[in-house]
Amino acid sequence: MFLALLACSPSDPLDVEWRQEEVSGVAGVIGAMTAGGHVVGGLRDDLTVSAGVLGMATASPLVLETVADADVGRFCGCALHDTTRDEVVVFGGRDGDFVRAASAERIDLGSGEVQTLTGAEDVGTIGCSAVFAEQVGYGYVFGGGRGPFSADTWRYDPADGTLLLLDAPGPSARYDTATVQLPDGDMLIASGMGDGPTFHTDVWRFDVDTETWSELATSGDFVGRRFPFASLGPDAAFLYLGFGSDDPAGQSVLADLWALDLETGAWSPLETELPRARGFALSLPGPEGSLGTMAYGGDGQLRLVDDAWTLWVR
Repeated sequence: MFLALLACSPSDPLDVEWRQEEVSGVAGVIGAMTAGGHVVGGLRDDLTVSAGVLGMATASPLVLETVADADVGRFCGCALHDTTRDEVVVFGGRDGDFVRAASAERIDLGSGEVQTLTGAEDVGTIGCSAVFAEQVGYGYVFGGGRGPFSADTWRYDPADGTLLLLDAPGPSARYDTATVQLPDGDMLIASGMGDGPTFHTDVWRFDVDTETWSELATSGDFVGRRFPFASLGPDAAFLYLGFGSDDPAGQSVLADLWALDLETGAWSPLETELPRARGFALSLPGPEGSLGTMAYGGDGQLRLVDDAWTLWVR
């Protein structure tokens, strides 16, 4: 009986480990935008900017393949995957001249057709956050920087490609948040950098049904940062967040891992052997049963960290 109970006992979601992934298909990038299993753009090791749209051919080993090309190469923006139309929409970021790309594009993954969205100048920010909520049929874009930081929340309507600024007070102005999507379609953001600079430690949830923000009460000594790795745990009970940069210019990067209990709001530092420090890495879905894959990223001198690691519960 004891052995049977032991065999059926659930794993501890705070007992995790990183396992290195083989990665192939394309050269590594820094600061690319991710949308589900898709990767858009990014800064290459030679400091040129990619316009490629990549899909995950396999998760383990990690194979990325080019499925389309955007008209504008960019990095450090945000993107969403419209799952009903199989389109990727990319907003803002920096272009090949390292200045703000104040624009947005929708890319049909079937035909490769690219359409520039009109009226997207204010939505095309650096370091924005975006999700597509299939449940309501809209995309949502929050924050970023366009000179001053933004606290705006926009609704994207794929039916006609329009963008509407919502009256949705919530998080303070910031960019480079950790962004994940909950199973019900809601957007969850954590941390990010705002004026000061301030590296925020707060966590917010955007309800796509009511189009309102609510703050999660949290406790613990979590360290704020920008552009971290982030993923959800089994049953979306925990947010796993780590790495990223604690410097306004990205000149220092972190190597740590935290878990946020989304029911109690408690942050816990996780003790586990860590990959090399990095910021601006890709947060990808990872193999089935995993907690997600962290791929590539940059060190404090904007040099490519050319490897990938998957997080697992032991």
